[in-house]
Amino acid sequence: MVDQSIFIPMRGMVQSLNVSVAASILLFEAVRQRKNKGILPANGEGLNMDEYQKTLFEWCYPELAAVYKKSAKEYPKLNDQGELDPVTDN
Repeated sequence: MVDQSIFIPMRGMVQSLNVSVAASILLFEAVRQRKNKGILPANGEGLNMDEYQKTLFEWCYPELAAVYKKSAKEYPKLNDQGELDPVTDN
């Protein structure tokens, strides 16, 4: 069962279109449309920056996040690339 059917136009000698390529085309188009309407989120759909940082840390560093949770310590800050910032010392 499907909620809606879609059509992806193809030109030239197209023999096949696999699911991963089709999904990437659809995601690209969804992002493009949101960007054109000015509703593309900057740092996570509906997340404030603190919640975004917390979630990013837990996803990128699950073992370290478990240690911080167990000791009830605040998570360290991440830099713009999602890496641990060596300047902060928590």
